[in-house]
Amino acid sequence: MSETKDGEFLKNSSFVIGRDGLIGGAVATTRRRDVASQACIYLDLASIPHNWDPPFEFKVAYFCAAISSYEECRRNPHSSRLVNVINTVKTVGRLVDRNVFVVYPSTNAVFDGSLPYRKTNDPTSPQTEYGRQKAEVEAQLLQLGEQVCIVRLSKVFSRTPPLLMEWISRLQHGEPIHPFCDLTCAPLFVDEVAKVLVSIAMKRLPGIWHLSGERDITYAELADHLASRLHLDSGLVQPVSVRNSPFHVEHAPAYTSLDCSRLIAELGIELPPVWQTIDSIVPV
Repeated sequence: MSETKDGEFLKNSSFVIGRDGLIGGAVATTRRRDVASQACIYLDLASIPHNWDPPFEFKVAYFCAAISSYEECRRNPHSSRLVNVINTVKTVGRLVDRNVFVVYPSTNAVFDGSLPYRKTNDPTSPQTEYGRQKAEVEAQLLQLGEQVCIVRLSKVFSRTPPLLMEWISRLQHGEPIHPFCDLTCAPLFVDEVAKVLVSIAMKRLPGIWHLSGERDITYAELADHLASRLHLDSGLVQPVSVRNSPFHVEHAPAYTSLDCSRLIAELGIELPPVWQTIDSIVPV
């Protein structure tokens, strides 16, 4: 599948809700007024009109808008649920009524993290408010039928992500960093995530999909790898436990990886080795 073909598919056939988010990419609507422009349509999921209709015809919608901050969901469960569950289901329902195929990115946080490589049909077991909202909206979206797919994702990194850039800057200045030794991620690069979402959309493949990094690593292992790869002093990497952190961590799962066998079997997409993913996120 060529870049041009994917680009033409996105340009001519799709509607992306959530331009201001990491995964949104090319966007048609956003829920933040401060980035609304002639190129996108403002859609506030906190107060969506009951009679809202899509502004133009399209075949696929990527529903990437959400309140994705764990802390915001924990502190404001009612207002975040209004966006993440109630109005999301309402909006997706209106899209489905117009024969639009909806791609909905979800999260590994619908599971408790007690086991690696969770399967698509494993029962959900969220331990955070954000995860509970995602599990609830998944269940309701699946009731809408074959016009919806849910793509659960592990940790998605942007290019030059702020946390990793801060670590690198501190190490370059001879300052210690304190990554968690007991908090894990199965890293994904956002560019690869976008390609997979488009691949699923082009074939209009419904149901639940999993996309995660090849395996779980701790943030301490990630920091060690960066120090080694950039020839920085690994002695400055001084891991700490989540339990001793001054920061509030609502839940620290032992595992975040997901079973991606459907992705491999139906789309032929193989997961890159975990360190290859990290190296693509932070090139030398």
